[in-house]
Amino acid sequence: MSQNKHPCETCKEHCCIGDYGTFLTLRDADRISKHTGKKIEEFCFYGPICQDPEEQKEVMEDRDHSYFEYCDNGKVLQLKSKENKECIFLEDKKCIVYPVRPLICKIFPIGFRRIDGELKIFIEPEDKYCKFTEKNCMKHILNCLNYTSAQALHLINQFLKETDEYKEYSKEFEEKSPSEVLKSLKKI
Repeated sequence: MSQNKHPCETCKEHCCIGDYGTFLTLRDADRISKHTGKKIEEFCFYGPICQDPEEQKEVMEDRDHSYFEYCDNGKVLQLKSKENKECIFLEDKKCIVYPVRPLICKIFPIGFRRIDGELKIFIEPEDKYCKFTEKNCMKHILNCLNYTSAQALHLINQFLKETDEYKEYSKEFEEKSPSEVLKSLKKI
């Protein structure tokens, strides 16, 4: 791999393909809708974290997935997937909404948690969806993502702010469409 190539360009794993949905904040959905001109329901839905019922059952029992920071019931607002489990916006192994991709996609593979009110940032060494975490070096990953530490921290804080906002409105998804929930948010 040349020095100038982004690791994602040569990766055969692709974090954009898998059994779990890609979590969206309401603001993510709004940004993507404005960028694509599509209605929110055309590219996302509120539903189980995993589409496979057996896997969903395991996820609910283990509750170790980060989605449980945003939900209690195992359902989240998420991007739709194609039949082959690719993200709806993945075409020829490239993201067609890259400038407005969900914040979780912009941050990945950097991990973070709020523990006792303090933000902890880490790398999952051996993340099954991202092979360039094998070096387990934050500097290497930031360089690959083309972020400074300050930019990564800004994205993480933006994500945390938007997920806090999402949690305030998440109960509304049981009765309203994502578009209607977003309208409620915009009234504020």
